[in-house]
Amino acid sequence: MALSEVQRANWRVVPSAALVRRVVVVQLVVIAALAAAALLSGGISGVGEWDRWGDAAYLSLLAVGLVLAVGRARREEQRRWWLVALAFAGIVFGQVTLIFGWAQWLDTSFLTLADVGMLTWHGAFIAFLVVHLGHLPRWGRLVHLTEAAMLAAAAVFLVWESLILPSLGDPGELSVSSQVLVVLYPALGLFEAAIVALLLMVARSPGRVFLMITFLLNAVGDIAAGMSTDYPTAATLAVAGPAWLAACA
Repeated sequence: MALSEVQRANWRVVPSAALVRRVVVVQLVVIAALAAAALLSGGISGVGEWDRWGDAAYLSLLAVGLVLAVGRARREEQRRWWLVALAFAGIVFGQVTLIFGWAQWLDTSFLTLADVGMLTWHGAFIAFLVVHLGHLPRWGRLVHLTEAAMLAAAAVFLVWESLILPSLGDPGELSVSSQVLVVLYPALGLFEAAIVALLLMVARSPGRVFLMITFLLNAVGDIAAGMSTDYPTAATLAVAGPAWLAACA
């Protein structure tokens, strides 16, 4: 059934309260079902099992996000929303490769399929944000992105010096690609958060606030995961897991 112009306008501003409630219910049901399955299977013991069940919960929430993103892209006349759908498709693909053991964290000299999925997530979302800045003149967009990049670079430098480097020890033990990705993933997340934060200084909206929080939580998870060459450990998983799950919610 075709949407009226009023419905389309309202959808662009913010999803309906009923839709938000349904999404929350679906997410809670997914997490509850996975928790029940874990208990019925004899409980969870050890970091490895916690990581596997956490990956399953994360993938389930990402799948919900993918369905919603595709739904919004089909409703919207603006094609930029397909970039969001592409971002979710990329991260779902990457998570599937990790769950089935087709890729591992920091365990190769080259990019893995999981890295391709993660870079698709970041690339598509950054492209979406750039298109979202289309109301600005070209010079204004360039200044906005430059300021966001400078903020992200400063934050990444502090994170690297105070958190990641002391935890990793000798970065030379990692491959060149792993050394780059340990910094690149948090940098991209912080860059995305900075873009939205600067937008919030101009005009606030619940959608922008939640989007910035999502990017920040993803960056926190990436920072925690990058602090150990043998992820997951109990300490890194205790931070990265909740951060990534909260970002999906």
